[in-house]
Amino acid sequence: MFNIGRPVTGENFYDRSRMLKLLIRFIQDGQDAMIKAPRRYGKTSLIKEAFGEAKRKMLYVDLRRETRFETIAEKIIDYGYEIMGLQGFAARAGKSVVDLLSDAEKELSLDFGLVKASIRLLEQKERKEGHELLAEALDNLFAIAKSRGERFYVVFDEFQDIGEFGYKKDAVLELLRGTIQHHERHVVYYFLGSIETIMSEIFENRKSPFYNYCRRLTLEPFDYGEIETDLIAAFRGKGIVFEERKTLRACIERLSGHPANTMVVMQNLYYIALEKDIKTVTSDDIEMAYEAGYEEVLDLVEEYVREIKSKKHFHDVIYRLANGLPQRLKGPALRQVYRGLENMGHITRIGRGDYRINDGFLVEYLKEG
Repeated sequence: MFNIGRPVTGENFYDRSRMLKLLIRFIQDGQDAMIKAPRRYGKTSLIKEAFGEAKRKMLYVDLRRETRFETIAEKIIDYGYEIMGLQGFAARAGKSVVDLLSDAEKELSLDFGLVKASIRLLEQKERKEGHELLAEALDNLFAIAKSRGERFYVVFDEFQDIGEFGYKKDAVLELLRGTIQHHERHVVYYFLGSIETIMSEIFENRKSPFYNYCRRLTLEPFDYGEIETDLIAAFRGKGIVFEERKTLRACIERLSGHPANTMVVMQNLYYIALEKDIKTVTSDDIEMAYEAGYEEVLDLVEEYVREIKSKKHFHDVIYRLANGLPQRLKGPALRQVYRGLENMGHITRIGRGDYRINDGFLVEYLKEG
């Protein structure tokens, strides 16, 4: 009933109803957008669910899993031709251009000059700078979409890593912005990122080429009321009810509305109900599920803590934040540590001098000492 560790869609997708409806409208209207949120907050699940609901096909590129702009460019070219009905364009161009041209001429209702241009682009990939090849591949995708009078969609996940490919980040952003601004909604772009401060720097800093380029969205923790209602309905659909609704709500709040952790605990709760063959879950069952979920994620939490402890003052600051204690650091030094913890994705600024720890299990760990 609850899928853990991978993007989810359909009946396993919970909450986010308002954001989901907005994204579906963006997709239908051809509106570019940026979505930022901490790690394990469900950005990928949200965008995939939105495209599924909108019944549109997208190209999804996770920059954290890529090593070269050249391979991304190939994926972009392949995506355009796959929609046209020709599979594996880049690989086939590397094997037999003659056969590829012959098949393209027979199968594609497309300006044949575009096909030849795509092949030339692939042939030049070793002689061009990687970010230039990426920009030209996006232009190529736009040309295909425009010639067909269609709209294509590209999703860049972990976009804050755009500067990790051996080229200066500012130069890459400048080139990409100058390229995609001319695509006239024939190619629509979505930029997802888990380091909120860097995403804000790219899309909200006046000096950035992407300043004010697209709609900017922040994925918040689960809304307590919405996810409570969704979970009660999901369990009821399996013939299981909660003895006391308030104990479920208290558990959600204890988890800080963290999407991935909430799903881990609810999956454990469902398994407990099946194992005990019960139709009513109690507060003890919920506590057992919470403890099991905490133990399951403990290795990841301890990894977070090791990362935090590697930086001077970081652990003391987040420990005090978790336990509601006054900070010993003051002024610029404290702000610098807060900024560093934000860049790590562990805290989010919610007001002037006011910060939230993103992971409820991390809060639990820090409270334990």
